[in-house]
Amino acid sequence: MSNHSNYESEMNQPHPGSSGGLARWLQELMLPPNAPAPSPSSPGEQLTLLQSHDDHLLLYQQIPDFCESLIKHDDHVYLRFAGLIYHLIGCSLCRSAYVETYAALKKTLGNQPRSPEQEALLRPPATVPPAPARSLVHLCQALIRQAELLLRRAEHEPKREDALVAARQLLQRAIRLSAGLTQQREQALHDLVRVASLVTTSEGPPREPPLYAYELRQPRPVTRSVRRSVLPLASASLSGQQATPAVILLQAGPYEGRIVQEGDLLVLFLQGLPAELHGHYLEAALPLGTLVEAVEWFGGNPQAIRSPETVDSQGQLRFPLGRTSLQLSKPEERNMLEVAFMRLELRPCQPW
Repeated sequence: MSNHSNYESEMNQPHPGSSGGLARWLQELMLPPNAPAPSPSSPGEQLTLLQSHDDHLLLYQQIPDFCESLIKHDDHVYLRFAGLIYHLIGCSLCRSAYVETYAALKKTLGNQPRSPEQEALLRPPATVPPAPARSLVHLCQALIRQAELLLRRAEHEPKREDALVAARQLLQRAIRLSAGLTQQREQALHDLVRVASLVTTSEGPPREPPLYAYELRQPRPVTRSVRRSVLPLASASLSGQQATPAVILLQAGPYEGRIVQEGDLLVLFLQGLPAELHGHYLEAALPLGTLVEAVEWFGGNPQAIRSPETVDSQGQLRFPLGRTSLQLSKPEERNMLEVAFMRLELRPCQPW
């Protein structure tokens, strides 16, 4: 009787190291998370913490599968993830990631039929039930952050091919999930270019800095007095604009470029290039090109696409890049293509 009373007392007023506090924590942990997540630490602190112990990153990577198993009512979830459950007791960072991931996956997977082959995160956004944009933003950010952790860890390992493949798959999941977003898509993919550049750096030797680095041109502010028919054909998807012009505008300082589609052909048009490039061939590098597998890049390597012609005397160049079945005129497919051109690097090159 005395022991029972002591146990109830510990459950009601747990203190560090008490078995009752541990039991209460485990009980709360197994319930669907409905409380706000703990305040996350800075990205630098997260990287340091996740790399400070060999088992930490491995357990952190199990969180999406653990949440999915909970949502699908897997009978063996507590046995399969016993190590992770114990780890969550003392790790506020992983607990925060668990809460965010569970909330996002619950919205995404909750209404899907239970199937062994279900891969909801890899399907086009149209095939999954509507989810709050905020949840998708957090999930995309979590996937990109996890890819970065894998890449940072791979820097210190002799065999890193598996880590590179896994990181690329995580980034591709984030891209697919973000394709259905409008207003918050730029926020969801905020770190994508930086992390994708780590993949490029890991896969090949160092390269000279680019002569020009083009990025998506931000849409110009539009006043109410401007008629819809004269709106600029800006790259609007990442900023939430509703118009979907069949062109992607790029900017590198004072220099402009645009991606247009001619049938299944993606063509880069450059203009206003300086006189020192007139008569020269150029090489285009797309750090995110390998993540968009729906495009067949000319030369087979999106990091080294050579122009078939030289820059003309007016500083202009027509530069075919590849072929794809995706259409710029379709919003979600345009969003997928737009990701590939979030950064486009130009370097002069020698003729064949």
